Amino acid sequence: AAAVALMLLRRKRIKSVPACVTDGTHVEIVLGTMTMGPAVGSKHADGTHTDLAAYCQTPPDVALAQLEALAASPHARVSAGPDKGKVMLDTASIYQNWATEATLGEIFNAHPELRCQFSIHTKVNKGQKPYKALTEQSIIYQAEG
Repeated sequence: AAAVALMLLRRKRIKSVPACVTDGTHVEIVLGTMTMGPAVGSKHADGTHTDLAAYCQTPPDVALAQLEALAASPHARVSAGPDKGKVMLDTASIYQNWATEATLGEIFNAHPELRCQFSIHTKVNKGQKPYKALTEQSIIYQAEG
């Protein structure tokens, strides 16, 4: 969010970036999972779902440690709204050629007590195979994996 605000500020689409708000109206921390995957390297990037390069930098043991650290931090929790008390997690099926969400699924299946502490938010991408569009069929395909 801070990077987006900075980009908009540079493009003069907004006049200022608000200071950190802690009144529960803003999410203060969101864990991005783009580099989480099955193992360091790119063997999983076989082009099945995307032609984008994928190079995992965060193997499952490190991803688990990151999830546990955020779950243990009261500052990482949403302070109001429907996700109150949970840690926000951002993911997408396109990350690591679908390996990120599979890795997260394996971690959360092995640690159900950890899963209930997160609010998981995913997204779809119009560049994903086999549809390369944001049609209903493509969105369902990406969401169901």
